[in-house]
Amino acid sequence: MKKCLIIFITIILIISFLKIGKAELIVSPPELSITMDNEFIEGNTSKKITITNNQNDNYNVTWYLDNPYPIEWMRPNKTVIPNLTWIDLNPKWMILPQNNYSDFFIYLSIPKSDEFLNKSWETWVTFKFENLGSGEFFNQEFAVRLYIDTPKAVYDASNQTNIKPNSNQIAEVVIISIGIITIFALIVTCIILTRKPK
Repeated sequence: MKKCLIIFITIILIISFLKIGKAELIVSPPELSITMDNEFIEGNTSKKITITNNQNDNYNVTWYLDNPYPIEWMRPNKTVIPNLTWIDLNPKWMILPQNNYSDFFIYLSIPKSDEFLNKSWETWVTFKFENLGSGEFFNQEFAVRLYIDTPKAVYDASNQTNIKPNSNQIAEVVIISIGIITIFALIVTCIILTRKPK
């Protein structure tokens, strides 16, 4: 009887350990960076957040954006984005079936203005999970830190007149100019020398 009880307790502990060891709701990555080089990204950034549901219940998944709170938790050298409406995720919400996963894609619409150049912002994308199967009355939330680095300068391909010539280009222009002046001087000299005196 004692041996049976020990075996039974051992089995329960093993099952409990396996259940605890398996993360049931996963939001990844926990941090996500969007870096812009020569231009502002408009629309789909190609960045995504993956939600995995390893539970045996379906979940209603929604999200919202917020500034880091408390502010002391913000990463060093980061600031608050001026307007959270510049960030959007697609889809707006979804029903995530049991033992399944799905992606949320990030879209940006930051105004193309000099005042928003060379900025390093941090905001949090928080996902809220509502269990649709067990009748739970509380929601679970998971936050992803989103970092957005705007370009230091914007390259305008349609206006290349502002591009400064390099030293090689300047040297070529000087040499060609000297050559043209020299040829013109030789021609004038030849004309003067070949003229017959009256």
